[in-house]
Amino acid sequence: MTEPAFCLTLASEGEEIMVVRITGGRGLQNRLRNMGLKEGTVLKVLHCYRPGPCIVLFGNTRLVLGRGMIRSIFVKKCR
Repeated sequence: MTEPAFCLTLASEGEEIMVVRITGGRGLQNRLRNMGLKEGTVLKVLHCYRPGPCIVLFGNTRLVLGRGMIRSIFVKKCR
Protein backbone atom coordinates (compact mmCIF):
# COMPACT_ATOMS: atom_id res chain seq x y z
CA MET A 1 0.00 0.00 0.00
CA THR A 2 1.43 3.37 -0.96
CA GLU A 3 1.65 6.21 1.50
CA PRO A 4 -0.65 9.15 0.72
CA ALA A 5 0.84 12.44 -0.42
CA PHE A 6 0.79 15.38 1.97
CA CYS A 7 1.48 19.08 1.65
CA LEU A 8 5.09 20.19 2.15
CA THR A 9 3.85 22.52 4.92
CA LEU A 10 3.38 19.40 7.08
CA ALA A 11 6.90 17.98 6.59
CA SER A 12 9.20 17.77 9.59
CA GLU A 13 12.75 19.05 9.81
CA GLY A 14 15.31 16.44 8.81
CA GLU A 15 12.78 14.44 6.82
CA GLU A 16 13.63 13.14 3.33
CA ILE A 17 10.68 13.48 1.00
CA MET A 18 9.90 13.10 -2.69
CA VAL A 19 7.81 15.53 -4.74
CA VAL A 20 4.77 13.71 -6.13
CA ARG A 21 2.62 16.59 -7.38
CA ILE A 22 2.75 20.33 -7.86
CA THR A 23 -0.55 22.17 -8.02
CA GLY A 24 -1.18 25.82 -8.73
CA GLY A 25 -0.99 27.91 -11.86
CA ARG A 26 1.22 27.36 -14.84
CA GLY A 27 3.48 30.25 -13.77
CA LEU A 28 4.19 28.69 -10.38
CA GLN A 29 4.73 25.26 -11.88
CA ASN A 30 7.20 26.68 -14.43
CA ARG A 31 9.02 28.67 -11.74
CA LEU A 32 9.45 25.61 -9.52
CA ARG A 33 10.51 23.50 -12.51
CA ASN A 34 13.12 26.12 -13.41
CA MET A 35 14.46 25.84 -9.85
CA GLY A 36 14.82 22.10 -10.40
CA LEU A 37 11.73 20.98 -8.48
CA LYS A 38 9.54 18.50 -10.32
CA GLU A 39 7.81 15.19 -9.70
CA GLY A 40 10.33 12.65 -8.45
CA THR A 41 12.73 15.22 -6.95
CA VAL A 42 14.01 14.08 -3.54
CA LEU A 43 14.34 16.83 -0.94
CA LYS A 44 15.59 17.07 2.62
CA VAL A 45 13.76 19.52 4.84
CA LEU A 46 16.30 21.66 6.69
CA HIS A 47 13.90 24.08 8.39
CA CYS A 48 10.18 24.70 8.18
CA TYR A 49 9.13 27.88 9.93
CA ARG A 50 5.46 27.93 10.85
CA PRO A 51 4.04 30.15 9.56
CA GLY A 52 6.68 31.15 7.10
CA PRO A 53 9.17 29.81 4.59
CA CYS A 54 10.66 26.36 4.32
CA ILE A 55 14.33 25.66 3.57
CA VAL A 56 14.96 22.49 1.58
CA LEU A 57 18.07 20.80 0.22
CA PHE A 58 18.31 18.80 -2.97
CA GLY A 59 21.68 17.78 -4.30
CA ASN A 60 24.00 20.62 -3.29
CA THR A 61 21.29 23.25 -3.66
CA ARG A 62 19.46 24.96 -0.81
CA LEU A 63 16.17 26.64 -1.61
CA VAL A 64 14.04 28.92 0.50
CA LEU A 65 10.43 28.42 -0.54
CA GLY A 66 7.71 30.79 0.57
CA ARG A 67 4.55 29.61 2.32
CA GLY A 68 2.46 30.12 -0.83
CA MET A 69 4.80 27.93 -2.85
CA ILE A 70 5.01 25.11 -0.37
CA ARG A 71 1.23 24.92 -0.12
CA SER A 72 1.30 23.83 -3.78
CA ILE A 73 3.91 21.08 -3.37
CA PHE A 74 2.72 17.61 -2.38
CA VAL A 75 5.24 15.06 -1.20
CA LYS A 76 5.60 11.61 0.32
CA LYS A 77 8.20 10.25 2.71
CA CYS A 78 11.18 8.44 1.25
CA ARG A 79 11.85 5.02 2.69
